[in-house]
Amino acid sequence: MQINFSKLPALQLLIFSLVGFFLQKLIPITINNYIIYFIAIFIFAFIAIFLKKKNIFVITLFVAFGAYSSFQTNFLDYRFKNNFHDDLNGIFVGKVTDELKSDNKTSRFIVQGNLYTAPNTLLKNLQIHLTIVQSEKKNIKFNIGDAIYGKVKYHIPNKATLPNEFDERNYMKNLKVSLTAYCFSNDMYITQKATKISISENIKNTISAKIDELFSKLTAPIVKALILGDKTEIPQEIRQNFALSGTAHILAVSGLHVGIIAAVIFWLFSFVNINWLKFFLFSATLWGYNYLIDFQPSAVRASLMITLYIFAKVIQRKPDPINIIALTCLLLLIFNPATLYSAGFQMSIASITGIILLNPIIQNFFNNILNLFKIKLIGKPLSASLSITFSASIIVSPIVAYYFDMYSLISPITNIFVVFFMVNAQIFAIFAIFLSFLFLPLAHIYSVCSQLLIELSELVTYFCAKVPYAYLSGGNTKIISILISLFLIYIFNAKNYNQLAFKSIVVAISILIIFTFPNNNHNTIQVYERAYSSVIELSRKDLSLIIDKFNNKTNLSSKYDYGLLNYIKSNNNLKKIYFFGSAAKLIKNKLPNTSIEWIELNKSELEELKSKLKLNF
Repeated sequence: MQINFSKLPALQLLIFSLVGFFLQKLIPITINNYIIYFIAIFIFAFIAIFLKKKNIFVITLFVAFGAYSSFQTNFLDYRFKNNFHDDLNGIFVGKVTDELKSDNKTSRFIVQGNLYTAPNTLLKNLQIHLTIVQSEKKNIKFNIGDAIYGKVKYHIPNKATLPNEFDERNYMKNLKVSLTAYCFSNDMYITQKATKISISENIKNTISAKIDELFSKLTAPIVKALILGDKTEIPQEIRQNFALSGTAHILAVSGLHVGIIAAVIFWLFSFVNINWLKFFLFSATLWGYNYLIDFQPSAVRASLMITLYIFAKVIQRKPDPINIIALTCLLLLIFNPATLYSAGFQMSIASITGIILLNPIIQNFFNNILNLFKIKLIGKPLSASLSITFSASIIVSPIVAYYFDMYSLISPITNIFVVFFMVNAQIFAIFAIFLSFLFLPLAHIYSVCSQLLIELSELVTYFCAKVPYAYLSGGNTKIISILISLFLIYIFNAKNYNQLAFKSIVVAISILIIFTFPNNNHNTIQVYERAYSSVIELSRKDLSLIIDKFNNKTNLSSKYDYGLLNYIKSNNNLKKIYFFGSAAKLIKNKLPNTSIEWIELNKSELEELKSKLKLNF
């Protein structure tokens, strides 16, 4: 599919805005020169108008808009003056804005408010990821809207530096929070309860109760995720199976689910013949659903695209999907610039763009292949399913690998079955819930059908997750995912059997060269910079060196490194660890029954070893 930029004004404006956005990141605007910067921009823009250079005027304004949006997201770049890694004490005063997950031991919330740190230091209007550790004496329960006060320990989210390590910073960016904190329930107080339960909460509770009535304990949590966007009750094992099989997106209210709900709503108003009235009723109902599920970002994105598409139809314009995507991104950038940091936003935009750009090419490829093997009975539905799955996954997989260090090899096949099952399960569930208010026996018939399809999906994901080499993980996953996507695009562009054979041979040879190319550098050294130490790992993987960053001052390294501890636990090849300082001692004390030999170095021995390894720190 060719893109004609001259006919895509929204895409042009989005590109100019993104130029300004990323320029501000490369050359950060400080609060001191912020006003001067934008005055200069606007003077330049009006000079362009005076000289009748309208294009330059528009470009300048949107570059400035992008820079302004970027400036608003600086809190997600974690550029604090004191780049602290250890947990610091503070007093938080604010309110609960979202509940993430709760169990008997811990509760996790997004809270917003002011953080009082050192004497006379105040961090205003922060969004914080707060974990509350519950105690037997005091088990505290928050509701959204509660005003709270308490003593917390906080730190800047840590960036992953070790292979396969959970990247706390990327996760917190995705949640749009600037700090992560924890406290004990004894140290946290509710100063004012939320005055009343909102209308949306009442409706949601009613629907949730109906779901519990219609579905089994095992499938009800998934139905709640599909309809209400509430994933908190889904068991961890099921989550993991869906993730490893590359179908985790099915468990979130995404564009697919909103599209189904929008189609049902549109069908319900099919009796209305006046286009403007139908558009108004459809939009009001669709955005009412968004209100019900608390305007979840993925649902808002999908609803905005659908609304724009239907609006273009109403005003008798031919809607261009690329232009609608670009306009959606622009609107989101206006109202919430931090959305750009969201992994969900990036993946949803990438998947839709991939389907629009690649689906015609890939569907043509599969049609040719199926015709070649004379598969006609299920040819068209199969080629459509395969092409949509591959179109989305080719673009999305590198993003998934970047954030989660995982690439699912089996996801294209799994998605064909799981998406089919879950789409129909959602449709049956919607009718079951609706009919439960009118005629319960008929509602039970629909709920049984939905439940059967959900259970089939769970079976597929369970067995697919257990398939050997079903997914890749590790430090090279990002590069491998990009290479696989490029190879697939190259192969799918084959127009006939001869091209397919030639391109397949080229790809096979390329893979052979990449994975069998001799590594002559046997003495490579990998350095991982941690909060409290520098970790040096030799290429042979059985020997490491841990150097304390605080010159063996125990009081500065009172908190051991969880990430490094887990990495050492999972490294089965590790035989010896040379260490200097208390940072490693704290980890060693947590691993008393290990086969690893720990060798402590004094200052002179450390310098001698650093000299041998040619280390400059």
